[in-house]
Amino acid sequence: MRALIFINYYFFLLLFIISVPAFSECSGNLQMSIIPNHIYGDGWFTDPTSILLHFSGFSGCQGKYVRIKMPSVEGNSCESGTLLLHCGNETCSFYVSPPNKPGEYKYYACIDMNGDNDYDDEGERAEATLIVDSCMFDVMTFELSPSEVYPLVDVSAYIYLVKWIKWNGYITPSKPNCTGQKAYIKDYKGCDEGLTIAECTFDKNECFAQFRAPSQAGEYLYYACFKGSSKSKILKVKEYPTPTPSCEGSVNLSLSPNPSKILENITANISGLSNCDWKIAYVKDYLGCTSGETIAKCTLGSSGCVTNFTAPSQEGEYGYYACIDKNGDQDFNDSGEQSNKEVLIVTLPAKYCKDVRPDIFLPTKRVTSESSLTVSIYFRCFDWNVSVKDLEILLKIDDYEWGECFVNNKKILSYFGWDGSCDEKKDGSCGKDGVWVCDSTFTCKHRDYDIWISSNFSDYFFNLSFLCKLPYLSSGYHTLGVYVKIYHSETYLKDGKVAFYVENRWKEKVMEILYRPINFVGNFVKIFIKIFNFSSNNV
Repeated sequence: MRALIFINYYFFLLLFIISVPAFSECSGNLQMSIIPNHIYGDGWFTDPTSILLHFSGFSGCQGKYVRIKMPSVEGNSCESGTLLLHCGNETCSFYVSPPNKPGEYKYYACIDMNGDNDYDDEGERAEATLIVDSCMFDVMTFELSPSEVYPLVDVSAYIYLVKWIKWNGYITPSKPNCTGQKAYIKDYKGCDEGLTIAECTFDKNECFAQFRAPSQAGEYLYYACFKGSSKSKILKVKEYPTPTPSCEGSVNLSLSPNPSKILENITANISGLSNCDWKIAYVKDYLGCTSGETIAKCTLGSSGCVTNFTAPSQEGEYGYYACIDKNGDQDFNDSGEQSNKEVLIVTLPAKYCKDVRPDIFLPTKRVTSESSLTVSIYFRCFDWNVSVKDLEILLKIDDYEWGECFVNNKKILSYFGWDGSCDEKKDGSCGKDGVWVCDSTFTCKHRDYDIWISSNFSDYFFNLSFLCKLPYLSSGYHTLGVYVKIYHSETYLKDGKVAFYVENRWKEKVMEILYRPINFVGNFVKIFIKIFNFSSNNV
């Protein structure tokens, strides 16, 4: 019996030991990682817009806090950190917004594992580095100009980089800043094993290099190599014709796009020549071929050549010339060696609509009361694009709604039936039920109203003109107010106002009636004086 009791005692003691949970102490080696740890940043935007701080390497640390020191906080250790993150047993993570300026940024973290109120014990500290790089790109363009050449002719290589930025729900192209970094042009063996043919240094997102074509005819493969990316192009080298004809024709220059935006990539197309395949054509500034600065150059092929340059950073009109030494006499003074001046119009990029005030034009600023007034409204802003839902214009005269005008407080799309099919429409009808009729000037008129619209989504501009009857207005100056709302971003443009003068004809009529008796007496006196003078002369 005692033996049975003894066995039962130890059996229940064993069950108690098994059932009581084991308590573990906080221990391990704190590790910190940043995901991703190499991102794009240009001082304005980052890609991605947030990064993940991940902490691991510890266990049994329920209730413990990880102290984090962000780059925006001064100091080089976690003691100056102000962010406390409550972690679970083994890992924890936290999303933060990264800095947007290029550079290397240190993040520090620490955890007091043994509760001694410091972070000096082994495994209680960690750090990680974030690299914000302005030279990251999604697209690399590589071009050879010309792509067909004769042996030993200079070939221009052009590399252009684009970064896609996600901003405000849209994806927009941006120019990464890789200034000072080198790209390499290599032969057919590729970027890893190929021989370097030429190199170029980036100016922001583009660089130019030049090399000489091989001495033998054939097809040659070249690679553009930069930061682990590569693009390839084939250069065709053809035999010289025998005999080689003389270079003839008159050089022409065309620039596109024109008009352009500031700092936009401009394509210069040089043509008008024949048998000049081995010649170098130059694009020079407003001073002309003799004194002007060389802006770009290219080697002529059978159909001319194409080169690129960056538009000026200020808006205005800029003159350019194409120049070629056809006969090799080291000048550009012979017939056909200089093009006519090509004027490039450079404009500012479109602003957001909330920052734009519409231009209001009145063909006649002096009208009579209760007559009609012609109004033209123009604006150009970034929000005016293919995704607009509607546009509404509120009109006020002296801060009172212009109720007599059919345009007032009406939506252009839903009320007047204008839609995207009318944008840049040349000839024919468009809009709902074809109520808009367009002419060769890209201007469309409504079939039932005196209202005209010219629009171009790609250049963000809109021009509305209309003719409306005025209310009764007193003689003198009055103010027309225009208030535009775009139903895409629910955005109001800045208020637009213009003054006009009203003269009342009824006042002139009253004065004419009042003066009639005076005029009659005056005419009678004149007749009497003439008769008196006649009689005096005959006496």
